Amino acid sequence: MAKLRRKHPSQPFNPDVANVFFRAGMIEAWGRGIERIMEACRAAQVPAPKLRYQPSGLWVEFRYAPTPVPGAQAGTGAREETREVTREEIVRLLAAQRLMTTDQLAHQLGITRKGVEWHIVRLKAAGRLKRVGPTKGGHWEVLS
Repeated sequence: MAKLRRKHPSQPFNPDVANVFFRAGMIEAWGRGIERIMEACRAAQVPAPKLRYQPSGLWVEFRYAPTPVPGAQAGTGAREETREVTREEIVRLLAAQRLMTTDQLAHQLGITRKGVEWHIVRLKAAGRLKRVGPTKGGHWEVLS
C-alpha cells in the first residue's frame, strides 16, 4: 500500500479502454491517480483517504466531517435549515437578476437543475416567486 502513495508503474486492466480515455484527455499518465488524490486532499486540508486493496480491486475511502449550516442546530431540523438557506439564496439571486435561468441558478448554487426546480416549486407555492411570461423569454418576480 505504501507504494501506491508515491510514483509507481501502473498496468491498466484493459489497455484498449485505458488508451481511449488517455487519447480523450481524461487521464494524463499511468500511476498518478493516487498521488493526485493525496495532493488534492493536502491542498483542501482534509484527511488522506484510506486505501484498501482486495482481489476485486482497490478501495479508496474518503472521510469527512459534514459542514454545519450557519444557525442550524445539531440533529433534527438541519436538513430543513439547509433547504431554507438554499431558497433564500435563490430569492436573493433572482432579485438581483430576474432573467436568470434554472441552469444558471444551479451553477451558482452548486446543486442540480432538478434541485433548483424543486426549490422553485416550493417558493412559488409559498407565494415568494412568480414566473412572468413564458418559460423561454419570461422573467422571475420576487414577491416577498
